[in-house]
Amino acid sequence: MKIKEKGTFGYIRQHQILSVLRTVLLFVLALGLYFIGYTRTGSNKNLLTVIAVLGLLPASKSMVNMIMFLRFRSLKKEEHDEYEQHRKELPILYENVLTTSQQAYYLPALICSDNMICSFCESTGDLKMLEAQIKEALNQDGRDTGVKIFQDKRLFMKRLEEVVKNTEQKTPDPDVQSIFNVIKAISL
Repeated sequence: MKIKEKGTFGYIRQHQILSVLRTVLLFVLALGLYFIGYTRTGSNKNLLTVIAVLGLLPASKSMVNMIMFLRFRSLKKEEHDEYEQHRKELPILYENVLTTSQQAYYLPALICSDNMICSFCESTGDLKMLEAQIKEALNQDGRDTGVKIFQDKRLFMKRLEEVVKNTEQKTPDPDVQSIFNVIKAISL
């Protein structure tokens, strides 16, 4: 199975499955070591208990990762096809999860053109804070890029069509990939 990279369709679903499997495996391994040590010595005062307890650290970290992935859903095939149909050749990132100090936001699709990032977000939180955080991350990378996040999917799709229409005559912007790399770096 090929591991999907951030920003691709199906990323969240695949990583939900992988994080659940990894978490279960790590906990089973730690508990297995503990029980082996306990049955062999008749006491929990042995080296395998120490190793098992230390093994709970990566298992717990994996569990936090699993919980974060399980909070969000992957795009449905129909939704993905709708974005694909409208975007034409415009670069796009799918299934991004960004967090602020108060909330995690799911951005199903994110486009970039002419130093402007546009996305759609179903969350009802403070999108201005999220926009500012994305803009700050891009500024730290030396980019002066605008950010607009829509809560209304119709407005985002309309903006997507406008951007596609405006970029049909232009050559692709080489900075888009480096902007996307910054977005991927701050995404879950």
